[in-house]
This record gives sequence, C-alpha cells and structure tokens, in this order.
Amino acid sequence: MEVPEGERIEAVMIYHNDGAIRNLQFKLSDGTYQLVGTNYDASGNVKQEIVNFAHGEEILGIYGKTVNRDPEQDDDEESPDHFVTMGFIVNQCDNMQMSQFSSQISRSSPET
Repeated sequence: MEVPEGERIEAVMIYHNDGAIRNLQFKLSDGTYQLVGTNYDASGNVKQEIVNFAHGEEILGIYGKTVNRDPEQDDDEESPDHFVTMGFIVNQCDNMQMSQFSSQISRSSPET
C-alpha cells in the first residue's frame, strides 16, 4: 500500500476473528480508506480494533507475529499464514526538522 505524498494515515481499523487478523483498513487524512487483505467474514463474527494516530504520527513500519496454517485444523487448503499480533513503529519526534529529515531518509532510495 502506498500513501499519496502529502497525505498521512489517521487511523487503522484491524478486523480479526479466531485469533487471526483478517483485514486492515487505513483511514487517510483526505478522508479516503484503503483496505488491505482479502479474507472477509460476512457472518458478523469479526471484531474491530481501532488504532488512532490523531497527533499526525508518521508510521515508519508495521511488525507482528504470524502463525503457520495447520492443515489438520483448516479445511481451506489455500489458507495463508495469518498475523495474530500487530504493532506500529511511529515517528513521534517533537523536533520538526528531525521529523522531516527522518521522512526524507525513509523515502530516498539507497545508492548502489
């Protein structure tokens, strides 16, 4: 997923059930949403957690733990591994110049 230049992520909605994260929906500062993930449960058994970035924190990365699919417990042979925990690495630097520098560094490509 790419965030358009000049936009930022304001919130992340995490949809989960059965101990696995199924979808992520990102709310951008322009009011649009981007959905990541294809496993949607229309039965209503999905729970939602919301992580807000109300102070404009820049998300530098996402980390988490995955579990391997157990073929004996999963009827869907095409089922991929799933995230079961998730966290965010954010830039909360109070120094605006340092924050801008960090943003520029993370967007620049390494020289080869």
